[in-house]
Amino acid sequence: MKHLLVAFAIFLLFSCTENDNSEEYNKKPTVKIGILLPLSGDVAFAGESAKQAMLMEFEKIQNSKELKYNYELLFEDVSLSAKTSAIVANKFINADKVNAIISMWSIAGNVVAPIAEKYKIPSFTSSYGEQSTKGKYNFNLNPLFDEVADVMSDQLIKKNIRKIALFVKNIGGNLELRDALIKSFDKNKIEVTHNELFHSEAKDFRISINKSLSKNPQMHIIIGTVPTPYIFVKQLKEIAGDDIDITSVDGFSEMPPQQAQIVNGKWLIDTGTFGTDEFVNELKAKKNVQAYSNSGSMAANLVIVVDAFESSISNQDRIPNSNEILNWIWKNVKNYDTPVGKVTIVNDGLMKSNSVVKKIVNGRAVSIK
Repeated sequence: MKHLLVAFAIFLLFSCTENDNSEEYNKKPTVKIGILLPLSGDVAFAGESAKQAMLMEFEKIQNSKELKYNYELLFEDVSLSAKTSAIVANKFINADKVNAIISMWSIAGNVVAPIAEKYKIPSFTSSYGEQSTKGKYNFNLNPLFDEVADVMSDQLIKKNIRKIALFVKNIGGNLELRDALIKSFDKNKIEVTHNELFHSEAKDFRISINKSLSKNPQMHIIIGTVPTPYIFVKQLKEIAGDDIDITSVDGFSEMPPQQAQIVNGKWLIDTGTFGTDEFVNELKAKKNVQAYSNSGSMAANLVIVVDAFESSISNQDRIPNSNEILNWIWKNVKNYDTPVGKVTIVNDGLMKSNSVVKKIVNGRAVSIK
């Protein structure tokens, strides 16, 4: 045991030496960033991909310039739990004393926002809808839902589809997306023959599918987190056959490749959170990790956060306060280069990116040029 303790002490010594690199490390103030990710459960693959994407981007930042501050990235698993997200957010603020928070998906983002607002801590997320932007200190990196909905309408019209059946999982910001879709469909004279909002634990859609099919829609649209899209498509094909038309917003691209095979050849609207093609390829080359939902947008949030801390004040003897970070973001995040492409802050704190049309090829979402 004594030898083990000595070895561990030596390991700590070398770790600190390697991380500190010089006395300069100890002289710099340390910025703590708390990061909430779904690292367990059905979507652990997406959370782990986002984590590796953020680490890759941070390594690039460190290698590209001399930083004014040290940075400590604190990763915590919150699965898909709003309760756990609230507990972790409070821990980050009250125990870890973080300077900023980054969260993933609206299940976490919507819960973190009021907590961050209460304690005046800058909070950044990539989540459906604008609920997570409410308040002065909250920001969300995602496309505008009105624009996403119009891209969907444009694709339907191009394919001469005027009757659709809409199925939406009642979770996170999906209700906001549903409202935007219905508004766009109405504007473009696309008839919604079946409009169903189902609870988050639903697993059997057969009765609803049969009701929908009786109204002869040309296209089904499924909105929901994995594994719901896979389950829905599987049951739809069992009832209506393999040739049935179906699409989604993000649902197909968020499936693991083995599940996404079921929608090979299908197109979808992707909110662009995976990152640019260049970023996706770089993540695979450097980390041997496949990009998934929010890999790119979480890395983009980290880029913006670090840039804000580095650039918002000239004094490097202290860490910028929350208001200085906010002021920098509102002045500078305009056509800003990030791993998801150009980003511009609009509305209350939505950092707007762009959605794209993709197609599933061999279980992977590929951009349609």
